[in-house]
Amino acid sequence: MYRAARWTTGNGRASALRHLARGIAFYDRATDRGLALVYGDDPGVDCLAYASMARWWLGQCDRALVLRDEAVALAREIAHPFTLGRALAFSCMLDVCRRSFAPLVEVARELLELATEHKLANWKGVAQMLLHIGRIQQGNGAPEDALFDRGWAQFRATGARILTRFWPALLADVHARAGNVDAGRAALRRALDADDSMAFWDAELARIEGDLAAQGKGADATVETPYQRALSISRRQGARALELRAATSVARFWSRRGRTNEAAALLTPVYEGFTEGLDAPDLRDAKALLDAFA
Repeated sequence: MYRAARWTTGNGRASALRHLARGIAFYDRATDRGLALVYGDDPGVDCLAYASMARWWLGQCDRALVLRDEAVALAREIAHPFTLGRALAFSCMLDVCRRSFAPLVEVARELLELATEHKLANWKGVAQMLLHIGRIQQGNGAPEDALFDRGWAQFRATGARILTRFWPALLADVHARAGNVDAGRAALRRALDADDSMAFWDAELARIEGDLAAQGKGADATVETPYQRALSISRRQGARALELRAATSVARFWSRRGRTNEAAALLTPVYEGFTEGLDAPDLRDAKALLDAFA
């Protein structure tokens, strides 16, 4: 299962889903629910959670939500604290990736309470970072990143070496969307300096760099360099959800410079490739932009 999860980067997402589906099929809820007590985590919950994220990256938004809900429901049945923490953390990850911030804040609060009660340092750090990100996007976050910094310190103190680019990149994104350019650049630097070899969020790092540059003084055609890198990486990885974001950012940038036809030609086929999740925020943003072009 963990091997399959690593394959959710690059073109291995489809392969990952096949292996994760086998894990889900092999899992017997009646006889295997005690595995968490033996190994410290439940493989059925893990397979469902990883599969939900892989589905989202592939642009299968509705199926991702179904798998996420199954993972959380199974974790609640098992009532193993660390396993439930993982399920709640993945639920939050999917919500923050979908930019669905109201449920993110609610579940992050639950994760923080669970982690505090059971002294789960890793999940406590994750919960604090996610809670801060959700509050900023909702307009309720403090201008400084003290809560995120506490969560980041807690997370790194556990010796964590994965997702160390992912978390600060999420912070950079919400700052960019809120127009907090300096804070966004600081968070992006933290992400780029992190010792993380996982490449699944590289397209977003490039897109966020472009979004921040586009808001700076004298933004010009050089802004396109990170944007084009984001498009290239997402297409190479088969990450359709991230390709949509990159295409939307590029199209918005071009339209502001009078290149509306080029913007529409870029964004239209990417948007039309989605057959589910059309009410998700990213797809609504892309559709609104296309409607404006029309």
